[in-house]
Amino acid sequence: MGTTFPCADALLMKLLSSFKITTRLSLLLGLSALALVALATLAASFQYQRMMDDRIEILRSVVETAAGVANSLEEQVKTGKISHDEAVSRFRDAVHSMWYRNRSGYIVAFGMNGVSIANAANPKQEGSNQSTMKDVNGKPLVGRMIELLANQDETTYSYDYPKPGQTEALPKVSFLERFRPWNMFLLSGVYTDDIDAEFYDLLLKLGLVALAIILVTGGITLLGSRDISRSLTRLRGQMQTLADGTLTGEIAGTGRSDEIGGMA
Repeated sequence: MGTTFPCADALLMKLLSSFKITTRLSLLLGLSALALVALATLAASFQYQRMMDDRIEILRSVVETAAGVANSLEEQVKTGKISHDEAVSRFRDAVHSMWYRNRSGYIVAFGMNGVSIANAANPKQEGSNQSTMKDVNGKPLVGRMIELLANQDETTYSYDYPKPGQTEALPKVSFLERFRPWNMFLLSGVYTDDIDAEFYDLLLKLGLVALAIILVTGGITLLGSRDISRSLTRLRGQMQTLADGTLTGEIAGTGRSDEIGGMA
């Protein structure tokens, strides 16, 4: 184990020594550029995930509020104050008024058999079986949600769906929570097209910053590479002249303060 890293270092040094200095610097620049691009992409991705998590937490809060209403009504059913049908009717009325985000967010409730119980955006749908509903891309909606909640009490689901009053389908993510006393589940969704737009805008900005850094670094590397390469080539020629016995003439580079100047 103790000789693994020294051997690896030796192999790496041997490999690098087979390249010219210009090639080595170009390789280093390329790796640095890749690392910078990767960091910019990761930063944008982390920001995107944070925004999505914030949206889902809002959805969770809204759905849990609606579930709290249903639970309160169920307690009245248990004490005999109201019937189950009356409780469901009151819950439906409450859901119809639970709009948020400038009426782009609302609550929907389905039975685990796929029957619509409450839908603030489309009350006419209530009472009908929606288990075969699909989005514009043919992705199952209610049926798939029922499957997801068969063995868990909450989850999220993404699909494409038009905003109320519109026909264009936009990406949407919903938070689902099962309410077992009534054998139903509640959901509320939020459109993520603005998050997608903000993600690509941030990615573009970070990409431009990364490009600017790469261009500046590349320019400096190119100038430095040319300087080192030309100076060493000139010094090698002068050393060959000395080796041939010519001991007169000026040695270029003696005024430099770097290693090349020391060699001169």
